[in-house]
Amino acid sequence: MSTMLWTSDAMASAMRAATQGALPDGVTGLSIDSRTVAPGEAYFAIKGDVHDGHAFVELR
Repeated sequence: MSTMLWTSDAMASAMRAATQGALPDGVTGLSIDSRTVAPGEAYFAIKGDVHDGHAFVELR
């Protein structure tokens, strides 16, 4: 069983983010690697020396 790190509302509020669409109740982890992001985790796209993580974000 995974422990919730943040509720989706609290995470969005901390980032001063606008939300759109349905969100899960919360997130259980964080990932900056799209190859290893697990269900329940939030993916943060960052620009690295070799790749830009934004290229791996699926927009819906």
